[in-house]
Amino acid sequence: MTLKDEITTYANKTFGTSWTVTDGRKVPTADSSLGLGNEAVRLDAVVLYADLADSTGLVRDKKWEFASEVYKTFVYTAAKCIRYRGGEVTAYDGDRVMGVFIGEGKESAAVRAGFELKGMVETAVMPELKKVWSGDFQLRHKVGIDASEVRVANTGIRGNTDYVWVGNAANNAAKMAALSSDYATYVTKAVFSKLDRGLTHSDSGYEFFHRASYTGLTYDVYGSNAVIKY
Repeated sequence: MTLKDEITTYANKTFGTSWTVTDGRKVPTADSSLGLGNEAVRLDAVVLYADLADSTGLVRDKKWEFASEVYKTFVYTAAKCIRYRGGEVTAYDGDRVMGVFIGEGKESAAVRAGFELKGMVETAVMPELKKVWSGDFQLRHKVGIDASEVRVANTGIRGNTDYVWVGNAANNAAKMAALSSDYATYVTKAVFSKLDRGLTHSDSGYEFFHRASYTGLTYDVYGSNAVIKY
């Protein structure tokens, strides 16, 4: 069978087969039994994307050892914060980490993870970096968080598979994680409207989130530089 024959057969099978969709009770992971056919899991989910800011400049202007250590530490920290708040890490993409939260209070859990990531960067990562590396480098990042119904499907080929997350939350979270560094945490109205009051206002009434306007986005966005520190 030629390469074209293989791809034609796969395309014919994929486009010509009805989907089987089941409601998920947990976030699919690498060991989930989600087949390669037209099978999908439906979730009511909150998606968090964490992205290192200006990674292009980091690689261009700094030693490769320094850039690698920043990458490794940021990705590790983001993943730990996601899991600490009950989320599942579903994808790594260079300097990006994707996490998914489901269940009661998922919006507040995701935002706490975002605030915590900023706190850990400031109180744990940067102090240790400064002990070893001189200079004025400041690790900056963005977190995007949105909520929607999503479908999860298995992609790739046998022995080398991956999951694709289809839904507004995944797309919007990724887009917000690519916004400016004016704010460290961005959320949509769907997330903001469900947050615990302690995540939107201080005891004295100070607002942690502010409306942000960006060209090309068709939904309301709120940005925050709030931080959880220990």
